Amino acid sequence: MAMRPRSPAETGAVLVETLVAVLIVAAMAGLWFDTLAQGIRQQQALADRRIALLVAQSRLATVGVLTTDSAGEDRGSDAGMNWQISREPFPQAGQGIDKVEVTAGRPGGDALASLQSLRLGK
Repeated sequence: MAMRPRSPAETGAVLVETLVAVLIVAAMAGLWFDTLAQGIRQQQALADRRIALLVAQSRLATVGVLTTDSAGEDRGSDAGMNWQISREPFPQAGQGIDKVEVTAGRPGGDALASLQSLRLGK
């Protein structure tokens, strides 16, 4: 079988088909990379929340042990997270019971974890 030479119209059609195929592959690769990047961002956000929760739990455990027993606020930073402890009397439960709230989050950002508890005063 002998190959016949292609006409200019056929050569142009092959070029257009090739360009369309390359564009489709590029669009699919772009979607795949966007999905991958979104998954990485979600994993980082989840890791940040996990660290914030651990910081909040550890700070809640220190209330009354390493902090004062008086109502008010205490602030600090641990593991790259800013934390805040708020303590106030809890009037619905009577005398000697305080409501304690601990929040933790990235510096300059919103709180990623917030824990509340009641604590018996001394």
